[in-house]
Amino acid sequence: MRSRCNQLGVLHAHADPPDAEQAEAHYQQAMALADELGMRPLMAHCHLGLGRLYGQTGRREPARAALATAIDLYRTMDMAFWLPQAEAVLAQVEAVRDYDAIPGSGACPPPVEDRRAILREASHKCREKASLEISYKAGCMSIND
Repeated sequence: MRSRCNQLGVLHAHADPPDAEQAEAHYQQAMALADELGMRPLMAHCHLGLGRLYGQTGRREPARAALATAIDLYRTMDMAFWLPQAEAVLAQVEAVRDYDAIPGSGACPPPVEDRRAILREASHKCREKASLEISYKAGCMSIND
């Protein structure tokens, strides 16, 4: 039931058109169950899904909060596969926010190519950081072994 709620959230978030209300409700339901059962990985996945959803619907502050929680959980649980993905989504949300902070930029969003370039750069930076963290951890493990 708990992962089914998360999957229903994913389905509604990726529907065409997305059903943000239903997606959010399913993510919240899955998080409540995961919290009750102590399933921290599922909690992290729900926060990541909510962060993506909020980012897609222009709700930047809730997106940042949900993604920060997901990143903290992934880092605490040493979930190296998911951590860079959450950081990349946060970087995308931040890139849009940073663009909006430029005077005169709020009236018209950047052309699609510019937005794609911003997102590619943010994703690339997160992948580089994750690769360095994994290399560092692997180096520390081989030294300590």
